[in-house]
Amino acid sequence: MNTTKKQNLYYFFARTMLVVLVFGIALFPKITEAALGDPVTSPVTPPVTSPVTPPVTPPMEEEFVITTSTLPNGKVGRNYRVRIVGTSSLSGQDLVFMASGLPQGLEIGRCRTRSRYNTQLGCLLYGQPIEAGNFMVELTLVNVNSGASTSVLLPLEIIDSPRI
Repeated sequence: MNTTKKQNLYYFFARTMLVVLVFGIALFPKITEAALGDPVTSPVTPPVTSPVTPPVTPPMEEEFVITTSTLPNGKVGRNYRVRIVGTSSLSGQDLVFMASGLPQGLEIGRCRTRSRYNTQLGCLLYGQPIEAGNFMVELTLVNVNSGASTSVLLPLEIIDSPRI
């Protein structure tokens, strides 16, 4: 290689390195500063980085809903059966129904839980009432995991059935 070509090659290399250095300092000032350091006062030290932590997602607030809004009338001594339903907005929850104010002979049982995007609990309120009257039934849906609950008061009328 002749001298002129060598000089042109060195000139091109030096100019390219200068451009890379200038753009590097402009585009990545913190990295460049840490890599170059202050040549007079400090040795070159790598930058201190903190571990990357994922963003914290606040826990989703649970919403409870008892979707049963009415209880049909029943008759003394006749089979009574109605499905009561409650839902939690969170999936995978352990839900329980409780009832107070039921007439004698009725109870909650045969429950089934469905859970996909939320948790739904369906139970039967069933039996044979043995007394007539107007009752205020309080249904309570409880999340066993969190202890949260919601209630609803529903009227229930049991009428005396004529004897034959």
